[in-house]
Amino acid sequence: MRVVGLDPSLSRFGYADPAGHVQVFGVPAAKARGGVRLAMFEDWFDEILPPGSVDLAVVEDYAFSSKQRLKGVAAMGELGGVLRLHLHLAGIPVLEVKPQLIKMFATGHGNAPKAMMQKAACQRLGAAVSVDDNEADALWLREFGLGKVGLPHRGHDDALYVRELPLPDGVERVAS
Repeated sequence: MRVVGLDPSLSRFGYADPAGHVQVFGVPAAKARGGVRLAMFEDWFDEILPPGSVDLAVVEDYAFSSKQRLKGVAAMGELGGVLRLHLHLAGIPVLEVKPQLIKMFATGHGNAPKAMMQKAACQRLGAAVSVDDNEADALWLREFGLGKVGLPHRGHDDALYVRELPLPDGVERVAS
């Protein structure tokens, strides 16, 4: 099963591919405005997530802090909306995971700081010491997806069995 982890961000979008390789992208449309920005997001998603390339996309759900400005929230909503629409139209099932749940899965602590997530990615996933927080999150999102469908993973099992987080329609657990 081809599972990807996606950590959406306007500055550094984390992407863990089906093979577990990770990279970050600067979002090309971050400085554009209006419909032009949305079209650029869609073109970019067409390049990195073409139809038929993925069986499950695990996306970090929105996490807006009170410190974020309204303008930043709107831009993240646009990016997230276009991403989710692209995945839907490409026929790629989406599993959205709250940041606290990914932190619990990766470290055993739902309030783990970024540095703890990065350290866990290095120690348990074999990520490079230079992995940034977006890359670490994308790797852990992918691992969560693997575990959720019943494949081997390196996270904390108890986080996988949250009842409020079923697999998307069309995605089946792999027989153990």
